[in-house]
Amino acid sequence: MKKELPWLSEVASQPLQQALIRLDKGFTRFFRKKKGYPGFKSKRDRQSATFPQGFKVEFEQGVLVLPKLGAVKAVYSRTFEGKVKTLTVSKTPTGKFYASVLVEEENQPSIKPDVEENAVGVDLGLKHFAVLSTGEKVEHPKHLEKHLGRLRVLQRRLSRKQKGSNNYRKAKLKVALLHERVANSRADFLHKLSTRLVREFDSICLEDLNIQGMLANGKLARHIGQSGWGEFRRMLEYKTEWNGKHVRIIGRFEPSSRLCYCGYYHHALTLSDREWDCLDCGRRHDRDELAANNIKRFAYRKPNTGRDTPGELGEVSA
Repeated sequence: MKKELPWLSEVASQPLQQALIRLDKGFTRFFRKKKGYPGFKSKRDRQSATFPQGFKVEFEQGVLVLPKLGAVKAVYSRTFEGKVKTLTVSKTPTGKFYASVLVEEENQPSIKPDVEENAVGVDLGLKHFAVLSTGEKVEHPKHLEKHLGRLRVLQRRLSRKQKGSNNYRKAKLKVALLHERVANSRADFLHKLSTRLVREFDSICLEDLNIQGMLANGKLARHIGQSGWGEFRRMLEYKTEWNGKHVRIIGRFEPSSRLCYCGYYHHALTLSDREWDCLDCGRRHDRDELAANNIKRFAYRKPNTGRDTPGELGEVSA
């Protein structure tokens, strides 16, 4: 193939091999019916190259030594120890390059006990990004909403440029820079919140949200898409694993916002109902606080949705 496409010789062989390995894994999962058919990877998609060997990380010199490229200046966000496994270099739409190093550490964290007393329930939503079973409400930052006006202006200017021209590329870069700013702000918020929760609690309980199904709601799709719930869950899962802690996931059909602590089930609750009164015990509920508490309870006990044995889940302070 390199004879037919000479430019392949300009690239280190390892990233090319890794691309084929990933393709092989994708088709293997497909034929074993574990995943769907591998999606087409366009050259306009995220650009990255993976090196399993042949590279050097030089902290003191502030360089990264790559095959075929030699020493490249690098700004390291942190140092690390352990066995280096792979290096992945990726390029953003704004032309910035990032290097991600996979390291295997010998010292494994001690496993913390997975008990309800050291756990927190987290209800994710649109009014508040998260409501905790402790009663804390985390405001929704709405990063995209803050820049939506500017984004519309830039996209309108881009649509008026001739494709392929220098002005078109400049306008496209401005749109990409704004999207990158929004993405960085969202990632910073998610990292700070997930790190704090992992530091404060030994177990974090979440609901298995059907995000793809929720995106079908045209009125809320943009708000749901910019929330980053899936990425937040992913961060919690790997950060708890790093620290010997736990994530518990309850089913998406659990009646977290409908079930009173006394066992009464509110059948007629709608999305617009932010509060409701229990017809059995008279208790008034904030639906998000109730959901956070029930998520924690459901994560450790089989929920009781009937009214014959209302004390099965026990009393919990709201």
